[in-house]
Amino acid sequence: MPIAERLPVEIVLAQQELGIDVPATGAATGAAVGGLLGALIGTAIDKAAVSNGEERAAELRNQLVDYPFNQRMEAALREKLPSEGLSPQPQISVCNAPAATGAQFLAIGCSVTPASGVLVIVPRYAIDAKFENLVVQVNAHLIDRETKSNGKPKVRNRLTYAYHFNFPIDQVDGEKPEQTAVRWSALGSAPLAMLLDTGVAQVTDMIVYDFSAEGRAERAVPKRGSTAFNGRMFNGQQVRTSKDWVWSRMGKHSGGALHGYYPVSPDAVRASVTAAASPVSVDAVSVADAGVAPISTTEAPAADAVEAPPTQAEAVDTPQAGTP
Repeated sequence: MPIAERLPVEIVLAQQELGIDVPATGAATGAAVGGLLGALIGTAIDKAAVSNGEERAAELRNQLVDYPFNQRMEAALREKLPSEGLSPQPQISVCNAPAATGAQFLAIGCSVTPASGVLVIVPRYAIDAKFENLVVQVNAHLIDRETKSNGKPKVRNRLTYAYHFNFPIDQVDGEKPEQTAVRWSALGSAPLAMLLDTGVAQVTDMIVYDFSAEGRAERAVPKRGSTAFNGRMFNGQQVRTSKDWVWSRMGKHSGGALHGYYPVSPDAVRASVTAAASPVSVDAVSVADAGVAPISTTEAPAADAVEAPPTQAEAVDTPQAGTP
């Protein structure tokens, strides 16, 4: 501790609207069928899933069109990253897209200049194609950046840390994805923004805690099992909890991700709709009644992030295990 006194940190802001996470179910189907026919079937399934997800997300994106996700995330990172475990004086730079346009992955950072020990942070927010879960996430890559003999950048990914804060909406028997999408949209802009504000605060707290003395010690303990919270089961072993949310960590065989969960129930969604339609200002509405998390999460220590495989790219070498 720390990683470095003046750690170079590059924040890559590459997302301009709510993302849609579509599982690659077509690939599994195509593999089962096999051959060219299987590949064509798999591609058709995935394309249909993407198209359906994009269509259902239109109204939800309209609700969030003015939400400044990138600005909120950048401000939270600039405030919290200076710390004993990460770096007392991090040298933070921000870019809106990868600097090396020829690279097909974001972990290269904001420059092609050779450098050693650069922490590249890539934030994102998205909802799954079935509209069961809203997520705010951050991937943090500790990299070394070089220049190959042909002049192209080469990146060695030392370690990758994954932080996800999820808002799973309770499922309703027989409900179709388009109906679930309507329930999300019916929340209104202000409650949705409060959810995302909470997610931003949580994942940035996670990063700082993960590199503290307590977080590093916790990270070294193997994690197994499942987490029960508010009548639901989540993957990974519980490591932190409060009245409204829980954090769990998955083992390295599952990608080593740290996840937080803030369940949203149908009753809470309906209460949020009522609150949003009320002439009373959003600030005057009880957060608990609105069914959303508080914007500030200073009470929430973060749990550890675990090494995950590097992004597939021509320039990436095999990552090394261990904590920097």
